[in-house]
Amino acid sequence: MKNKKKNRKSKQKSIKFPFGLSNPSKIIPKSIPSLNLYSEWVYEKNQLSFLKYLFDSKQFIEIFEKYPNPKLQRNLRKLIQIGTIQTCLSSRYYLSNGEVVHLNKKKLENETKSTIFYTKDHSFSFKKPDSSLKTKFFVIEGDCLETAFLFKNTTDLKTAVLVMASRSNPGGGYLKGASGQENLHRRTNLFQCTDDPYQINPSKKWDYPLPEKGGLYCNEVTCFRKGEEEGYQFYESPQTMNFIFVYAYQDPPLSFPEKGEPRITGGIVKHIKEKIGYIIDIAKENEIKCLILSAWGCGIYKNPPKHIAEMFKEILFLEKNQNFFEIVCFAILEKKPFSLHNPNGSLQPFSQIFGIEKISFLNLKEKLTEKEKEEEKQEIKIENNLKEK
Repeated sequence: MKNKKKNRKSKQKSIKFPFGLSNPSKIIPKSIPSLNLYSEWVYEKNQLSFLKYLFDSKQFIEIFEKYPNPKLQRNLRKLIQIGTIQTCLSSRYYLSNGEVVHLNKKKLENETKSTIFYTKDHSFSFKKPDSSLKTKFFVIEGDCLETAFLFKNTTDLKTAVLVMASRSNPGGGYLKGASGQENLHRRTNLFQCTDDPYQINPSKKWDYPLPEKGGLYCNEVTCFRKGEEEGYQFYESPQTMNFIFVYAYQDPPLSFPEKGEPRITGGIVKHIKEKIGYIIDIAKENEIKCLILSAWGCGIYKNPPKHIAEMFKEILFLEKNQNFFEIVCFAILEKKPFSLHNPNGSLQPFSQIFGIEKISFLNLKEKLTEKEKEEEKQEIKIENNLKEK
């Protein structure tokens, strides 16, 4: 009996708590912090005291713009991550007006335990495609998660977001305040699904690095914050989203033709197409109808957007992938300055290859809202006609 207790203690000691956060907070925040406190936190002084205060996204935006230094901005993102981790530990968060929003602790745990690890040996199983289904393609300048929720909430389709994963580190540099899609770990409980630092899933039989051929599928993940441009504002009510993790190759060999954009060379092209195939297959097996993709690997991993877009189009238009998705959307946040691998950015090449006009998130919102209102009018009209009969 003593040995069992000893083993349990040694197992607990092996857990490395992120930012030293080991227990749910019992503190009920009552006020917004002063700007002076941020001037300490931005230099990583006493950052855990951040949890004593209500979070105001507008104040955070003001502070973030006040400190343009990349290192200091990473430190500010760490504050958000601290708040997010404590939100999941405590199963609650507070809006800036002091209102508390509760999360379902059991649901958070189930999300962690239901994460699927795909390897090359996985035997995929797909439902029969709908022959009447024709896919609509979009290229959107906007945040991938907000775009996903816009489609999900206006179409009621099962939706998933592709995450440009790190091969070796769960969540990439999310604990270091990295920019990029690490922001998804600051806005959700994804850190529990990928990293599981609190060992919620003791029966987990997989770990990083991610396989070259395969990835992760995270089911119905709880999301409770908006993006960095909105100051990581808490949602008034949490939402759920599905996520697919497949990593892109970093720094692939490129050729630079006199005319046109850079292209990936060598045998790696075949492997990239196979990886894109895994993204599509994971989505198909999980019956995703609205797939939110991205300029996969076209940022710091230096894959040329036009060539990546061509490969996505080739794989998506294969006969075996037809009639599965109602919507495929490339949601891209453009970052300047452009570089040698993306001389025209990412929006323009994806728009060109798929032969569709790129539109802003706000324009998409207007279009979908108008369509939703029109459909509601038609439903009311049909109901009235039936009543008259």
